Amino acid sequence: MELIDLLEICVECIGGKSNIFCRKLLNNLKEKLHFDSGSILILKGRTLKIVYGIEEVKRYINKGIPLGKRISGFAALKNKILILINGIKKYKKFKNLEEKKGIKKSYVIPLRYKDKVVGVLNLNYKKDIELNLSKKDLSTISGIVGIMVKTQELVDKISNQNVKFSRFIKEYENSISIFHHELINSLIPVKEILKTYYSKNMIDTDLFFIISNKLNTILDLSESIFSLEILKKKDIFSLHLPINIDLFIKKLIFEYSPILKYNGKRIFYSGVEVIGFTDEEKLSISMRNVINNSLRYAKGLIKIETEKENGFVKIVIEDDGPGIEKEIIEKILKEEDFPSSKIGFGLFITKNLIKKIDGKFEIESSPSGTKVTFKIPQYKEKVFSKKHILYEMKIAKKYREMFYYGIFENFNEEIEKYFVENFTNYVLDKKSFILRSMAPYSQKVLEEIGKFSKILYRYPEEKDLILELIK
Repeated sequence: MELIDLLEICVECIGGKSNIFCRKLLNNLKEKLHFDSGSILILKGRTLKIVYGIEEVKRYINKGIPLGKRISGFAALKNKILILINGIKKYKKFKNLEEKKGIKKSYVIPLRYKDKVVGVLNLNYKKDIELNLSKKDLSTISGIVGIMVKTQELVDKISNQNVKFSRFIKEYENSISIFHHELINSLIPVKEILKTYYSKNMIDTDLFFIISNKLNTILDLSESIFSLEILKKKDIFSLHLPINIDLFIKKLIFEYSPILKYNGKRIFYSGVEVIGFTDEEKLSISMRNVINNSLRYAKGLIKIETEKENGFVKIVIEDDGPGIEKEIIEKILKEEDFPSSKIGFGLFITKNLIKKIDGKFEIESSPSGTKVTFKIPQYKEKVFSKKHILYEMKIAKKYREMFYYGIFENFNEEIEKYFVENFTNYVLDKKSFILRSMAPYSQKVLEEIGKFSKILYRYPEEKDLILELIK
């Protein structure tokens, strides 16, 4: 099977419920691979659930197989692709299992996402025919179908509007914000597959259109639910923290770098060292909305600039695209409750989010490009003053989080790059840093940080030592 055929089959099945996705996927694969019976199982905890089956396997739909049991459970536990020929009795591991009548050859394929098994695909052949799928082909099927199964799980969560990210934050409104952010990040593996095969000249332009169309559909659905659940809330929850805006933007640009590389566009950034006081998740969603629009319509260049202005941090994102019609901009700026049209929907969300985190939103456009401006509050306290550290402690205690406080031995560009590429929630200057976290970092990460930090304390365990340092 050609790679592009497999990806087309997968992406056109995304949407609806998981059982519908599995039914479409298995039926479409049957047309390409000509198997006689088969099934898709999804791993839930330590049990494989048969979501859909063809022919005699249909009667087992919704049945569960414990991890390690039977052939599918064994393949999932060992994360091992199995090719079974002429029945199973000759295989010592499976000799006690009941033989399925008439099955000559079988493929048992663990479905993988980030090297972890998320399900199993079974393909059975009753005719003694030559199968042309190599182990490499099966590994490709395993990876691509595994990613699509994981993507479908996210679509299910969006459709049910029943997302619970309790490990991130308790408030429902903020969990939706985080989900939107996590959805975008979860699609990066799909882009990485494109990147890998593009570098090997195994992919063509049509594939980009196929994937882009499907990803845009999923993201539009996410934005719709985000707007319904968040923008209608007048008392939307926000968690304001000191944020190094310069490093925050560098982090965003770093995450977009693979996409920029393969669509031939550039982001030029010119900024100042400044600390903003804002909700990082909502600022991130707002900037991604604007950057995604610019990536879609810009001819080749996106400019991002920051500066200080009357107690605010001014962030300007400008592109060289065809511009937005004047009537649409007026609607974006004037409408308060809900947009009457899907056109300009993302910018409407962005405007409302920026306002709800005590910021200001401006937009201007012409046939030579569009410029969007955010103004968010500048942090008034001196970074790492006693007042600042006490505020960090108050927030950490309230939301049962933790942070690491460290003092640099010698700050340099390499250390700055390390933070940008490895962490998401932190604030630092040339003397010290606070690294916020929902769970303890591994010893390996702490050893890495220890190479450039002569002092590293963890709140709340070492609260007294931190207070001693900031007297």
